[in-house]
Amino acid sequence: MSLMKLFGCRQGGLFAAVLASAALVACGGGGGSSDEAIGYYAPKVGAQAHLSGAIFTSEVGCTTTNANQYASKDAVYLSGGPVQEGSAGLTPDTDFWVKVTDPSGAVLLGSSTGASVRSDANGELPCLQLSAILTTPGGAPGYDDSPNGGGVYKVWVSSSSSYNGGMTRTDNFRIGAPSASTPAAALTVRKWYDTNANGTWDIDEAAMEGSDPNTGWKVEIAGLSFKFTPATWTGALDGLGLGWLTVGEYLPALGSSDWRPTNVYREGAFSLAATPGTDAVYLSQINVELTSAVPTATVNFGNLCLGPGNGHTLGFWSNKNGAKAIVDKGIDVWTPLNALNLVDASGNAVTLSSHAALNSFLLGGTATNMANMLSVQMATMWLNANVGGVNGAGMVYGRLDGVADPSWLNALGYVSVNGLIQAANTSLGSDPLTLSGNGQRAYQERIKNLLDSLNNNNQLYVQARSNCALAF
Repeated sequence: MSLMKLFGCRQGGLFAAVLASAALVACGGGGGSSDEAIGYYAPKVGAQAHLSGAIFTSEVGCTTTNANQYASKDAVYLSGGPVQEGSAGLTPDTDFWVKVTDPSGAVLLGSSTGASVRSDANGELPCLQLSAILTTPGGAPGYDDSPNGGGVYKVWVSSSSSYNGGMTRTDNFRIGAPSASTPAAALTVRKWYDTNANGTWDIDEAAMEGSDPNTGWKVEIAGLSFKFTPATWTGALDGLGLGWLTVGEYLPALGSSDWRPTNVYREGAFSLAATPGTDAVYLSQINVELTSAVPTATVNFGNLCLGPGNGHTLGFWSNKNGAKAIVDKGIDVWTPLNALNLVDASGNAVTLSSHAALNSFLLGGTATNMANMLSVQMATMWLNANVGGVNGAGMVYGRLDGVADPSWLNALGYVSVNGLIQAANTSLGSDPLTLSGNGQRAYQERIKNLLDSLNNNNQLYVQARSNCALAF
């Protein structure tokens, strides 16, 4: 897979993807020339343009939300609107496509003829018998039986004929009695904010729980009603059965922050999920088995959100604003900067003793010797972390899709700002002259580009929970 030749800039709240050769100019960074343009662009996972509101299945009259258990296919009715009182409904006055599949979404069982279901001015769908508005793939009225052994179906409502993930809502329901149902069955879902991005619920990390969507998270067991964390389903109250269950946390809606899953695991069986399982509906999901011997389980989902981190560019630190910030801080910056392995265009050690010298060093950087440009970006980040407002102990995202992780990233692709500075400094100590053809040049460029993105205050910093917007 080719390396990503894009950089991410925030312009008016949107990512602006630009060609790598112009990226640093567009972002205001002045990062120098690049051989491979190994860039850092963090695609949004949680804050995509998702359809607001929710859909649900019900009985005749749609007076019950998320009944989810029905005696026959003709007993299933469809409606939709706000997730809860006071929240947004579906897009008002909009025509929607509808289809029914097996719970995986792989097998089409029935679909509407065109966008035949319309929301009203409040974003609510009328109460419609599902079998009356669908046609099977073979052309018969209704929808086919699900191949799922538990009798579970998934209904999809979308403003896109292709059922684009951002414009689609789904709900699961079951026809017939759940297999191996028992009143003793119980499954609890909890959420935590993974501040240090390590996939483990550490003792000082807060739970994300509460009926308010700003505190709790919308979660679901396939075939049963959704709830907000902390959520518990039981056999006695919710019809929870034994067997394999799919548990998912919903993607946040438009207007939310850039949420990322870090891990999901069953208590007592901890592991780091290699792939969190993001799809068109869920931010992450897990399959859990309940048995007669072990009929209960607790599932923990970990999340964080990315955003800005108060970074300033090399241009800032080279000008009068940077000079004033250094003076106002009232600390000796030259001794610790000179303790770093800073090098010039020829690979010689750099000594700084004044802002004038800093200005010349920062603005004179060139990527002809990649170690020189890495030195410039490392010094800029050191100033951000020790004089400016960047949290040196805070975590940042540094993974590139399709490219092997360096040793300084943790298992989830994160590193602390201080850890990144240390990685840059170690590389400069070993390889102060990395001209074209040098085996360490691409590695140094990768670190340089990540530092440059962070210095440009791109949305790669792990945020405090209080800075993260959340809506469903």
